Amino acid sequence: MKIQNPKSKIQNSFTLIEVLVGIFLIIIVFLGIFNGFQLAMQVIERSKARISASTIANQEIENIRNLPYESIGVLGGFPDGVLEISTSTQLNNIDYTIDKRVYFIVETIDGITPPQDECPNDYKKAEVKVSWQGRSAGQISLVTDIAPKNLSQECATAGGIIFV
Repeated sequence: MKIQNPKSKIQNSFTLIEVLVGIFLIIIVFLGIFNGFQLAMQVIERSKARISASTIANQEIENIRNLPYESIGVLGGFPDGVLEISTSTQLNNIDYTIDKRVYFIVETIDGITPPQDECPNDYKKAEVKVSWQGRSAGQISLVTDIAPKNLSQECATAGGIIFV
């Protein structure tokens, strides 16, 4: 018959506190990984929306640049033109609102101030804002300057022209 020393037994079991601490640490690690994944998905979604909005805004700016000078303006606005003030479109399952604004710029760099300037509106500035809603809501804005070809073209719309 063998006599065993109780101190010589190797303990192969975990206590309840050790198990709970281990589970807690594993949960913390997995929550960190999960939150990092969620953040990465939000960044990707916002980037996709911004890239799509930039594409839409660039298309609108190019459409404005290809219009005749006399047609550049918003319907019923000053300057009057063919552009709608606000439109909407959908791209990549995101709804975008496109707002356009066109206004005259009066420059004093041409040396003639407005009281003496027969054509005070020297050129037009067009602004396109594209906005979207949702979890990654935001907006971008692009601006371009449109100059008339000659003095008679600008004065035909009660404006002016800059000579450089």
